[in-house]
Amino acid sequence: MAWFRKWRVLAVAYSFATVVAIREVVVSRSQEPVAWPSEEWSQMVEVVGAINPEEPDTKWLESMESRIEGSVDDFALPLEESLVSDIKHNEFLLQDYAQLMLDRGADYRIVNWAANRWRENHPFTSSTLRMQISTGITSDEERAFLLDELAAIAWLDNAGGASDGEGGRQHILLDFHPAIEIDIRDAVEVATMLTLSLEQRASFRVWCRTLEDCTLVPR
Repeated sequence: MAWFRKWRVLAVAYSFATVVAIREVVVSRSQEPVAWPSEEWSQMVEVVGAINPEEPDTKWLESMESRIEGSVDDFALPLEESLVSDIKHNEFLLQDYAQLMLDRGADYRIVNWAANRWRENHPFTSSTLRMQISTGITSDEERAFLLDELAAIAWLDNAGGASDGEGGRQHILLDFHPAIEIDIRDAVEVATMLTLSLEQRASFRVWCRTLEDCTLVPR
């Protein structure tokens, strides 16, 4: 095992670079299993795990392996184990955890903590969070309304819409001001406004206690 000790830093660095290259493909497929020729990849992760099993970056590589295989539950555990170490340098790990908590509808305080931790440590990243919206954008007027409402959120630097394809799920892409604390409920309130009629939007706004418990309040 002497070669393990000699080459372990190089192995971890190589693995990290490789997973960055394929990560965007995996994420773009959301949480669906990805048909990826991953035998060599799996072997590489296994080797790195044997070299540095407790390294936060190793845990992240293991989480990506689980995601490729379509196991969302196994994807979460290595991320949570990595975060215990107070890791800061791995932007992808921090972003993945924030995205996972948002996708799962976790307690808003956990989502806020994860998103703020990511942005505080990587304030100049161009990456965004994707928030799925239950009511699709069906017209230019709807899109303009959504963007106007999002523009009023202080911690949002930019926002836009995205779709998984024709007839697919729609998302809001959230890009943050790094110096302003995030409260993800603000974006949920705007997304919930899309479910209201034009008359309701003129008379009410949405206030969210959690990511799921939202009520109408008079303007």
